[in-house]
Amino acid sequence: MKTRRRTIPENRGNMGEAGLPSEDKKLRGRKHWAPAGGTGGLSRRAAMAGLGIALATGISACGASGGASAQERLRDRIRRRVAERRGIVLPEPPNDLPRQSVADPRAVEGRFAVIERDGVWTDPARGGRAVPWRAFLPNRPGRAPVALYSHGAGGTRDSGRQYGTHLASHGIASVHLQHPGSDRAAFQDNLRQVGRAIRDPRLAAPRFGDIGFAVAQLQTSRSEISDGINARQLAVYGHSFGAITTLIAAGQRVEGFDRSFALPSLKAAVALSPSPPREHYGDVESAFADMLAPILHITGSQDDAPNGDFDAAARQVPFREINDVDQYFLSLHGANHFTFSGDPNPQFRGRSLAYPGLGRHHGLIKASMLAFFQWTLESDLGARTFLDDELESFLIKEDVFLSKSAA
Repeated sequence: MKTRRRTIPENRGNMGEAGLPSEDKKLRGRKHWAPAGGTGGLSRRAAMAGLGIALATGISACGASGGASAQERLRDRIRRRVAERRGIVLPEPPNDLPRQSVADPRAVEGRFAVIERDGVWTDPARGGRAVPWRAFLPNRPGRAPVALYSHGAGGTRDSGRQYGTHLASHGIASVHLQHPGSDRAAFQDNLRQVGRAIRDPRLAAPRFGDIGFAVAQLQTSRSEISDGINARQLAVYGHSFGAITTLIAAGQRVEGFDRSFALPSLKAAVALSPSPPREHYGDVESAFADMLAPILHITGSQDDAPNGDFDAAARQVPFREINDVDQYFLSLHGANHFTFSGDPNPQFRGRSLAYPGLGRHHGLIKASMLAFFQWTLESDLGARTFLDDELESFLIKEDVFLSKSAA
């Protein structure tokens, strides 16, 4: 694989275009990733409140808000001040990003009609745990490759709809799981418990186990959708908490569980807003020592952890630490955590988090992710050529695109 024109710099000082924050100098000597200052000066209670409201990935995004009236601007300032008091860091909307569409067929709807199906799988081996799912299936001949989608904290099986319909329209099935205990209902019932699960794998273990259970369902002829998919051509992808789930399925070691949640049959993984291991998840150096499949990491320059755990540049940690599989890393200038939720119009208490240029960002996410799956699941060499030689032509100079071959 070719190295991109913006290679990883040797100097990892203060945040730069492709660099880590200054805390990275201390990373090698730590057992886990923990930014200086903990939650950035916020109380734990305030940070958890921010997590509860701002991290939920049922939030979506697209289109720019038009000219706001004086009254709307006043309301926006009030909402922002209330959010700041609660420990929530809302992204400043960028206003200088290009807005043109991505002129590649992979960025727009494909030729296949999309069929939606819903269901619930029940796992007797885990006390009858019920896992709701929604499948986006291409109406195409033969069996389609399949990607499992894991939502972020506070999401549902409808989260990531924009991704599911896009992939299916291009011939790749997308099955979206809902994780009880960290879904929307859990946010309403026990917000703090969900926040703790993000930092403690013992509480998140049921969610991680959902992936392997779902794969087993897809591989059985009794599944409602098994006739239309090829579960041997399998990928996993997810956003935020779902990206943590994705990397664990792809082989990340977890303290107390090692690699018990890893999927040996996995062909590819896409982590949207990837995370370094939190304190109780394990050693940042050994966590990614034995990964299973090629990985595409996608993030943005404003993709800070909404709960204050780390800043946007730290999302490059998995890419830097992983060395045994082929990888791509894409960071979009101006994109924030809500850009990647897979919903075309993210909201915060009635305030749109859309911004000019969001449509372009979504086009780049969809095109790069589709090409990555076409290469890894369908052995499409043209798709790999797009990643290696063509994708950069759609980026601006402030975007970051890196590749890294398996050692």
